[in-house]
Amino acid sequence: KISQFPRGTRFTLTASEPRSSDQKALEQQVISMFANKGMSLSMAH
Repeated sequence: KISQFPRGTRFTLTASEPRSSDQKALEQQVISMFANKGMSLSMAH
């Protein structure tokens, strides 16, 4: 549940390679969802 984390929480996701277009699209959706909750998600490569 995202609601268990406070605003300002930063998450890092380690992506697998190669990334498909579907995976990239999902990552962008999750980044937007987190931003709407005042959180951030960064991708580590």
